[in-house]
Amino acid sequence: MHGSLIAEDGPVVLIVEDEAEQRVDRANQLLDRGCVPVAVESADAAARELTASPGIDLVLTDIHLVPKKRGDKSGVALARFVKADHPRIPIVGYSAYFSPGDLSEEELSLFDYQYVKGQSSIDEIEVSLDACVRLASQARKQRLSEGKSRLTGQAAISPEFVLEVLRSANPGQEDDVEKSLHEAGFQLKLVKFLSTATGDPLIVWVRDKDRYVDVEVYGQSDLYVTAETETEALEHLIDLMHLYWRELSEAEDPLGGPAQRLYDFLARMQLDRPESD
Repeated sequence: MHGSLIAEDGPVVLIVEDEAEQRVDRANQLLDRGCVPVAVESADAAARELTASPGIDLVLTDIHLVPKKRGDKSGVALARFVKADHPRIPIVGYSAYFSPGDLSEEELSLFDYQYVKGQSSIDEIEVSLDACVRLASQARKQRLSEGKSRLTGQAAISPEFVLEVLRSANPGQEDDVEKSLHEAGFQLKLVKFLSTATGDPLIVWVRDKDRYVDVEVYGQSDLYVTAETETEALEHLIDLMHLYWRELSEAEDPLGGPAQRLYDFLARMQLDRPESD
């Protein structure tokens, strides 16, 4: 991977490909298009990275991830998981082994876009990759827009913005995914918000760019904000957590899936400081 070329402000694309050479090729192709590629070899690894990696904007997966297993459709199973647990993330499927007629209409409907690698020319594959980048960029802009719209016009909710960045949470030894993310400017940090009752530190991803800073809670991609400085972004993050907590707590319909997991996470945070005696 051309580490020196990694985009400082590009969408994050999760590549799921069982062949190492193909993973590198796909990563470099997306890197050249200004993306931050995160590459893994299996559907199980992809499921882990959808939680661990910051703000994945698109999943690009091979449909046939276990070549030794005849008729394998691991990519279809992954698409079904993404649609159920991460519905805002578009997913693109490709395969050299399947033609569109080999997949049912229901299976095809799980993908936002698909192409048949084995029957496509190089130019056609380039067009398909360009389409992937457009989808990823649109998803990233939509996520940022939704976060901003929740905070627009809102007065500060947290009674206290005092916080402390305790230390970097980056591990001593990095795997390929972590190395790619750190080269792209992402850092893991431990942050202590004094406006929570527990006072437990929170792990956040931080990406400091020339004009602004992105902050996202580890494992909670809905808790994502951007601001001119890291401190301002962390303060906005407190507000966003309070807004989500209020909305989810007052929801009339039963929660499920991602909303329930976010609610459970915020409940553990104990955002409302207990009243003093």
